[in-house]
Amino acid sequence: MGRLLCETRTQGECQQMLRRWPASLVAVEVTRTDFAAWITWIADLEHTFPAALAVVLSQLDLPEADWALREAGALWIASSPRALAPVTELALRHVGQAPSLRLDVAEWAQPALPWAD
Repeated sequence: MGRLLCETRTQGECQQMLRRWPASLVAVEVTRTDFAAWITWIADLEHTFPAALAVVLSQLDLPEADWALREAGALWIASSPRALAPVTELALRHVGQAPSLRLDVAEWAQPALPWAD
């Protein structure tokens, strides 16, 4: 089974993870320094990985930055830890829509066995 949460440090690492799990919800941290690069990356995401979704974690506090990020395709912009509840809801909804993995009998039964731990 795939990992539910994976941290990457660069756009390249994120691309590698998306090649493995192309329907992921990606949360990216955007700063003033990398703002333009993330705008381009988020805008390209729809074409490169159409099933992936992007949310932004940022403290830019610039209305025009939020507008540009949303226009590029970001579903949500969380500017503080208090604004993360909608991100959690989006993630749960997105994971809930993912097709279930087909397991062989051993993989299916293993978690139910009393000695599984």
